Amino acid sequence: MKIKSINVTNFGCLKDWSTSDIDSNIIVIRGDNESGKSTLFNLIKTLFYGWRPVKNNPYIPWDGSNASIEAELFNGNKELISVQRILRSRPEGRVVKGETGFDIRNNPIDMLAFMPREIFSDIYSLTLDKLRFPDSNTWQELQDQLLGGQYTSFIKPVSGVIEELEDEAIRLWRPDNRGKPEDKSLREKISKLKHKRKEARENEEELRNKERELDELNKKLYEANKKRTQLNSYLIKYY
Repeated sequence: MKIKSINVTNFGCLKDWSTSDIDSNIIVIRGDNESGKSTLFNLIKTLFYGWRPVKNNPYIPWDGSNASIEAELFNGNKELISVQRILRSRPEGRVVKGETGFDIRNNPIDMLAFMPREIFSDIYSLTLDKLRFPDSNTWQELQDQLLGGQYTSFIKPVSGVIEELEDEAIRLWRPDNRGKPEDKSLREKISKLKHKRKEARENEEELRNKERELDELNKKLYEANKKRTQLNSYLIKYY
């Protein structure tokens, strides 16, 4: 994901402020104290994740007007999308991609739905006072995500992988021989095939025996015909 431009109608101390097209991978923001650097940090997080808090948000303009921000982003497929956030009596959010718009209310954009706001803040939105990362809370949350899967995670939880492997193992084989695991089904098929093979061998052996009997009968028939021919010859000769 890459930010292309930001347009601010009202957000904290920023009013009618915008960037030109951002085409660099490194952006340096310079300003005196209270000039809006921290405000811009929070503006970006608000664009990504929504308004927090909704009530008494510190970035609502002092004159009582609506807070309104917008940005153009390139997603992972390098498609241009527009993200719009407005805070009136209630938070509003909208994503526009091409000619299609989506109401996202106060939810994170899809590209960051897998990552909690707190982790984004502590990893991708570092300020000077956060360079001591990881703090204990963030480190604990990362461990929970990697090992316990207690939160929505960008990495598949180990517990979920183990559960899927156990389900797959039960689908393939069960020690109690209950249900219809694939192992049981294959054993039944093998047993039927062995029975058919036995029948085929028995039929083949019977066929061979019949062929041998037929050969013996053909030989006897040949000898009988031969004797008959001889007898007919004698009869013709002497009578």
